Amino acid sequence: MKSYNKNIMYMSFADFISSYGSWLFTVAVYGEVYRMTGSAVSLAISFSVGIAPQLLFSIFSIKIPDKTNERNLMIFLDVSRGVILLFSILFVHLNSVLGIFVVQFVIAAANSVFLVMKNHLIKANGQKVDIGKQISILRYYYEISLILGALTASYMSVHYGFIYIVILDSVTFIVSALFLILYRYDAESNTVIAHVQNCKIISNNSNIFQSISKALSGYYFIIATKFAYVFGIGILNMLPAILALKIYKLGQAYVGYYFTIIGICSAIGAFHNSTDKLFQSKELRIIFFGLTSCFSLIIISLVNNPTLSMIMIGIMSYSAIIAFLNIENLIMLCDKVRFKQINIISQSSFFLSILLSVILYSILITITSFLVITTVYASVSLISLFLVFIAIKRNSNIDNAVSGVNS
Repeated sequence: MKSYNKNIMYMSFADFISSYGSWLFTVAVYGEVYRMTGSAVSLAISFSVGIAPQLLFSIFSIKIPDKTNERNLMIFLDVSRGVILLFSILFVHLNSVLGIFVVQFVIAAANSVFLVMKNHLIKANGQKVDIGKQISILRYYYEISLILGALTASYMSVHYGFIYIVILDSVTFIVSALFLILYRYDAESNTVIAHVQNCKIISNNSNIFQSISKALSGYYFIIATKFAYVFGIGILNMLPAILALKIYKLGQAYVGYYFTIIGICSAIGAFHNSTDKLFQSKELRIIFFGLTSCFSLIIISLVNNPTLSMIMIGIMSYSAIIAFLNIENLIMLCDKVRFKQINIISQSSFFLSILLSVILYSILITITSFLVITTVYASVSLISLFLVFIAIKRNSNIDNAVSGVNS
């Protein structure tokens, strides 16, 4: 048990440092792209470029062999990201937005595979340690990394510039790889989906989309709920740049400040959710906090004050993370035989919903008002909550549905 606790610690540190580096680049690249182009649409394009490869590579990572050493692959990805990031310095020197987009694309592709491999290791350790505890720990570290990454990027963008942020970012990925080297890899425990081959389910199927169809059996409702909700709150990823640069014209540093508020409130929400004192029912948590996040989004578009908008973004982030984690936890409860496929499908639906969310935003921002845009996104989130409401009215408890599939 002691070695597994150390594994959790090493994984947590590696994930924290890697996420910290990712947020450094995310916050900095938005400001740099806007500086180069002066276009709000370019911000949406930048975000889309970062999401599209994560969707594609999440889907096709289903073909990664079950016996792959996840830790070694994650180390390779960390080192690769650290090196590739340095090319963005050249593209900034050449004033090439296209070059920045290329770096974003490659980094995002590596991020998607890294995330899938990380979830495999979480599931493997879940055989020895409470998986819910691992998820809570990693999520808490992730939100702290968002806070520190956003603050660091904001400070460095004002005092040092984009190039120095990239150099620091590159170093963080190398440090993350060093922590992963300390991770004790157990080949037998980490072959999480070994039962798939024994049962001759999915893994021998050469058709990816047939594999997806089989793996989704019994999980349509959960995936659909996650897709619709994430689509609606997907605009939260764009709000800091929209509010700071376009609406209030506060400057690049405030993009980081908005992200910091999101990180702080999301961390508090993740902590409160782990205490299980909010509601005993996951469905009630999803509905209550989902509704709160939707109404907060509408209020953000109605207030005309940067301070009030920060407060409402905080409330929205707190509520959204609680609703999202309860949807995500249902997926993590799936059976070991189908976990690899369900995990990949879940991550793919996440990236697809965000990508479509950003594409829709880039279209709407040119033809309608910010209020109409937020209303559209809030409405989509409400659709996901309506799905949960229908399930409750039909006395269809999600936990029992998952248990039924596992049996």
